[in-house]
Amino acid sequence: MSSTEEMKKLSPSDPIAGLRYRVSFTIVFKPGIIISRVVKELMENNIKGIDLLGENTISVTITFKQIGDNVLKRLFNVLEEHMNGIQILCYELRLLTTTKSIDNIPLRIVKLVRLGDSTVSLAKLGDKYVWIYVNRKKDKAVLKFIEGRLTSIEYMDPTTIPQSLFITCRERMDPKELFNEIIDRLKRYHLAIAR
Repeated sequence: MSSTEEMKKLSPSDPIAGLRYRVSFTIVFKPGIIISRVVKELMENNIKGIDLLGENTISVTITFKQIGDNVLKRLFNVLEEHMNGIQILCYELRLLTTTKSIDNIPLRIVKLVRLGDSTVSLAKLGDKYVWIYVNRKKDKAVLKFIEGRLTSIEYMDPTTIPQSLFITCRERMDPKELFNEIIDRLKRYHLAIAR
């Protein structure tokens, strides 16, 4: 059974129905690298969501529905060509879904803050902690898996949690290993939600 057939059989309340993955990259290039060439190659490969953050830094945000989607492969094909010129690469993984779907994910809320029509919370999902933003009025929810070390999550304010807890950075990397690392994490997150 293909993943498309599988998606058609899911009910709208199923936690993985309508699930989308978003990966945000911040890429710092070594001095002397012509970033405009890299940006041009990304655009030629239909990669959107590119922002110039500084003289030698770009960010790229991609969103896709299936793990291992072609857009992620195309991005890594371009990065592989320029890997020797990359000083550091950081990434953050997010899962996007609807509020109906978020209600069916087996979360144990640790701390919740209400902000008008929205809530921001910290929760446990399986053996991982997640940060969750839910806006019921707009029917959207965002989950970010916490990658950093936590000491006492019960005392943390979900509205002021440091972004560094969500981000993974690599100085030296093999593009294929990094691609596989991201795919493996997305699969683990997907399985945790589907339980």
